[in-house]
Amino acid sequence: MVETDTLTPKQERFCREFLVDMNGTKASVRAGYSEKTAYSQASRLLRNAKVAAHIAQLQAETAKRLDVTVDSVMALLRNLWHDSRVHLIAFLPSLMYCSALPR
Repeated sequence: MVETDTLTPKQERFCREFLVDMNGTKASVRAGYSEKTAYSQASRLLRNAKVAAHIAQLQAETAKRLDVTVDSVMALLRNLWHDSRVHLIAFLPSLMYCSALPR
């Protein structure tokens, strides 16, 4: 478990903002970093072992709290595909986030 007191308040905010859309540049701006350096800051932060570990911990806590697994997401998508006329292609970008979910 990552001690949040080892992260700066901005790093902690970045971690939480990153979970919103998994976009490091946008998360760094929302966390208070300069828009001009947001891309570089995000890259640096995501390579920081403590930040990466904290993001992983937050993802695991969220998945556990919501009782979400890769299998449950795939079952939902399969049901949508079979039971409605929803275009699954609209959901495909979201599937990249499934790698962070427990199996």
